[in-house]
Amino acid sequence: MTAGESSHPTSNIPATNSEFVVGGHETGLPPAERYSQLRWYFAQHYPLPAPLEERLTAAHPTTAALDATLLQETNQWLRLLPDRLTHTAMVMLGAAVDHTMPGVAYLRGANVTVEQQDEITMLTPESAAADTLIVNVYAFDGRCGNGQAGEDRHLPEMAALAVLSGCRVAVVDCSSSAVQALKVQQTQLVQIVKNLRETYQPTRLALIGSDAGALLAACVAPAADVVIFDQPYQGALADSTVEAALAAASTCEQKTTVVVTHPTAISAADQDIVSGLLAAAQPVGGAAVHTFPGDPLIIEPGIARQRLLCWAQHITGKTITDPRQAVEEQVAAARAAEEAEATGNAKQ
Repeated sequence: MTAGESSHPTSNIPATNSEFVVGGHETGLPPAERYSQLRWYFAQHYPLPAPLEERLTAAHPTTAALDATLLQETNQWLRLLPDRLTHTAMVMLGAAVDHTMPGVAYLRGANVTVEQQDEITMLTPESAAADTLIVNVYAFDGRCGNGQAGEDRHLPEMAALAVLSGCRVAVVDCSSSAVQALKVQQTQLVQIVKNLRETYQPTRLALIGSDAGALLAACVAPAADVVIFDQPYQGALADSTVEAALAAASTCEQKTTVVVTHPTAISAADQDIVSGLLAAAQPVGGAAVHTFPGDPLIIEPGIARQRLLCWAQHITGKTITDPRQAVEEQVAAARAAEEAEATGNAKQ
C-alpha cells in the first residue's frame, strides 16, 4: 500500500504521491508533503473518533452530548496525541531530525511552578518577568472531549510558552462550558482578567484564544496589549455569539498587536471565522497572519515548536533564539559524519 491510499472511509486525507518508507524520508520533503505523510499514518493507525472527524469537516457540528464510551475514547485519543505525533514523525519523516513536541522540548531542565487558582491554572517559570502576563482562554469544543485531555495535550504547550517567553501564563479552561451563553462567558472572563491585572499588575497583558476559546477571548480583547487568535473555531457557539465576539474584537485600540495563527488545512467554516477576525482587526491597524502546514489536530512537531516561538516573540516584542537550535545542529552534524563515514567505507 502506498502512502496515498487510506482505509479510513470518512477522512479527508490528501494523497501523498509518495511510497511509505520504514524509518522515514531522509530527503527533504516540502512542508505540505510532510503533513500529508503524518495524516496518512494517522488514518491507518490512529483513526479519528467520530467527534474529532466532525470537528475537522462539519460546518456546524451537532451539540448532542456524547455517550460515556465515545467521550472516553475521544479524551484518550487527545491525551495520546502529542506522543503519537512524535512517534509518527520519526517513522514517516526520518529519525535524524528533532521531532520532540514543544511540551517536551522546552521543559527539559526547566522549572515551571503549577498552581491551581479556582478556574485558572497558573504556570510560572523561573525568574518570570513581572511586567508581562499571558492569559490563555482555552475551549476545546464539548463534542471533542470535555477538556480532561488538556492536562496532557494543552497545559504542557502553555508551560513551554512560559519558558520561551519568560512570562507567567494563566490558563482559563472553558472547555466544559464553551456552549453557554456568551454573556455568561464574557462576564466571567472580564472579571478574571480584571482580577489578574489587580493581582499581578502587569504593564503588558497578552491574550491567547485557543480553538473555540478564540471567540471567547475576542470578548475581552480590548483589555489586552497583544491578542493571539489560534486556530479560531465556532463549534457549537451560536452565530449571534460569533457576531458579538467580532464586534468586541473590532474595538481594540490602535496600539494593540493582533495575531491570527491557523493551519493550512481548515474547513470552510473555520476559514469564515478567520476572515471575520481579520476583518474585525482592519479598523484597528490590521493583524499579522501566520499559517502553518497542518490541521487543528495533526501538526509536525518542528512546526509546533516554530508556532510557539512565533507567539513568544510577538508577546515579548523580542527576537528569541530557539533553544532547540543547538540540538538540530548536533543532529545534522552527526548525520553528516555518518554519511561521510559511509562514503569512505564504500570507497575502500
